[in-house]
Amino acid sequence: MQTSLRQRMVERVAPPPRHRAGAAIPIYQIALQFDVRSTLQLWHAAAQRLRESGLSTPDIETTIGLASDPSIADCLATLILPRHAPGCDLIDVRIGQSSIDDLFASPLPNASEH
Repeated sequence: MQTSLRQRMVERVAPPPRHRAGAAIPIYQIALQFDVRSTLQLWHAAAQRLRESGLSTPDIETTIGLASDPSIADCLATLILPRHAPGCDLIDVRIGQSSIDDLFASPLPNASEH
């Protein structure tokens, strides 16, 4: 079974230590909501981003689905998630079709330590 782009990104990132030199590290959450009006435009934009990174058409279709049946969550992840944020570690990614309250209902791992 193929793993989604967002699953592969989270699996690559090991959670960083929560404390450095005795001081707690602050964790920030960003919540975004999108009204997807054109899945075809979204797919083409995500495909272009992946093409620019060197993926072939079959690899693009494996990553974000076909233009006729796109994986909306993987298209959004392709366009929105940073490739790198200097000085930061990506801890958690949550992308799905639900209310924003549902999506962030559960705390991040070890969030109670902060």
